[in-house]
Amino acid sequence: MRNNYRVLAFIVVIVMFSSGWTEKPNARTYFNTFENEKVGALPHGWCVNANNPREVLADWEIITDSTAASPVRELAITKINDVTGRQYNICWNKSLTFLDGELEVKIRANYGETDQGGGLAWRIKDPANYYFVRYNPLEHICRLYYVKAGVRHEMNTAYDIPVSSREWFTMKVEQNGDSINCYLNDKKLISARDNMFPDKGAVGIWSKADAASSFDDFKMTCYR
Repeated sequence: MRNNYRVLAFIVVIVMFSSGWTEKPNARTYFNTFENEKVGALPHGWCVNANNPREVLADWEIITDSTAASPVRELAITKINDVTGRQYNICWNKSLTFLDGELEVKIRANYGETDQGGGLAWRIKDPANYYFVRYNPLEHICRLYYVKAGVRHEMNTAYDIPVSSREWFTMKVEQNGDSINCYLNDKKLISARDNMFPDKGAVGIWSKADAASSFDDFKMTCYR
């Protein structure tokens, strides 16, 4: 019987390594479906900023929506107060610190004439310094950037993505050291290496100009 247990344990170890499954005992996970948040307000612990503190901020709030990714509540941009391309709207949580791990959110582009969609922001030092990835269904492109002193710098782009406006999609980012991988609907679109922001920072969601979008099921898993 003891030998049988040893054989079973050996098989389990083989399966774990062959599938890429490894233990991460120090992992921390935050998951918010927004179902327990107050309608008409920001999620608990979240705040709204822009890359330029003199700009007029967009209105973000929890709304009820029967078509939400996980009904019936979602976080949405309900009013754009600056439609210019220089405006980067960011809703973030300063208490959620992230270095290495995974971020994921569901996004729907509701409207926008010059820009649509949105994405994830992470390792945020302040509203003018962070990484972000966004998808724009008007252009069918996904782009990875860093923002330094309020100015964005393109790192990599994926083209011809068949996701339309008013269609929910899932965006995910993996970061490990200077390695960044970005996914849309579980398909890896972008890989890059960068060390502009090597330290732990906050996380959030992002949009630009007149892009008004909905966000749901925000998940963060930190490995360190």
